[in-house]
Amino acid sequence: MDNEKPKKREKILSLVERLKEISAAEKSKSTDDESTNQILTDLNLPYKIFRNFYNNIENSSQADLRKSLYKNAVRYAKLRADWFLVDREQRALMHEERRSAHNVFIDACNILSRNMIKNGEDASWRKELGDDRKVIGDFACYINFVLGIKAR
Repeated sequence: MDNEKPKKREKILSLVERLKEISAAEKSKSTDDESTNQILTDLNLPYKIFRNFYNNIENSSQADLRKSLYKNAVRYAKLRADWFLVDREQRALMHEERRSAHNVFIDACNILSRNMIKNGEDASWRKELGDDRKVIGDFACYINFVLGIKAR
């Protein structure tokens, strides 16, 4: 009988620890959900504007440059999503490739807009997009999203 008490105590302590883990996981999930909701709320307006930018680009006669911009957007968006999924060490390894892909996408935006202007097309989207790297990266992700939906 004396031997059963320590076993019961161990079992109870084990269950208490498991409940603590579950509680911590639920708190973390709640925080993640709140964070995701806040991100979606913050991005609501830019994505409505991005739709206009995308439509303006889609209507351009610069098919080859548009395709290049799209390919670079998809490449950067993939690296950005991968970045979210890896640990700190892997991020350090990816940093240069991600930064380079971002720069290439920005260059593609600039090249397309300059050529649109040269051909008398409305390229106001590029000025409105601005120079904030995070916003430009969001636009790349938006393009990736639209192309993915269109491909179904």
